[in-house]
Amino acid sequence: MIKNQPKIILGFVGKLCAGKGAAISYLVEKHGFYASSCSDRIRESIRGEGLEVTRERLLEFGGKLREKFGPEALAKLTWEKISQEEVNKGVVDSIRAKGEAEFLKTLPNFYLIAIDSDQKTRFERMKARKRESDPTTFEEFQKTEEADMNIGGRDIDDSPKAWSANAIVMRSNFAFIVTRDGPNSEFQVWNITDPTNITLHNDDPPQQPLNVIQASTGGMDCDGNLFYIAQRSNDALQIVGPAD
Repeated sequence: MIKNQPKIILGFVGKLCAGKGAAISYLVEKHGFYASSCSDRIRESIRGEGLEVTRERLLEFGGKLREKFGPEALAKLTWEKISQEEVNKGVVDSIRAKGEAEFLKTLPNFYLIAIDSDQKTRFERMKARKRESDPTTFEEFQKTEEADMNIGGRDIDDSPKAWSANAIVMRSNFAFIVTRDGPNSEFQVWNITDPTNITLHNDDPPQQPLNVIQASTGGMDCDGNLFYIAQRSNDALQIVGPAD
């Protein structure tokens, strides 16, 4: 039963050790937000079977829950958890699949926030937290991250992976995204002026998204009209900008 509709709901996405936890802790401690994680619903399911929570079981049980109850199930359960707490400000963490984001976007006053940092910085953060289950080498960290980015897997109809942003830069009212779909990545521009109606921004007439050379993007930044995309697979730097 839904007791209360929070006045603002923030959803956080980001790679391993990008800083989501620090941002959410700040909101909870300094601004009175109530936080709950989609992955908490998976942990509850694992513990309900009397099993220990491991990264492998998070992957396995998360996929089973989405397949059984729908791609939006974890987000819906987490939103209900927050609403039952009768709070005005909520945070949803660990949003991993398109269905989860699409459900949350139907809620009034929902905003999706992406947090990222370069891969080596995130690896150093992971080493510093000293968890026994964490990878100990940079190569293992890269493999773990690839698996982690595939949490949510495929839709029930086995269509291509739904949530596949590999790098995101936000500027003004636009989000610039490198995706991971297909044989090549794509460089896309999304209009985020209205958070309740985020749309793919195209010229008139519409243009196809620009293919990025490699599918293994390490990061992205921009300066003026130029975007600098680091390619992890061959240590290359691709520069994207206006044709003129």
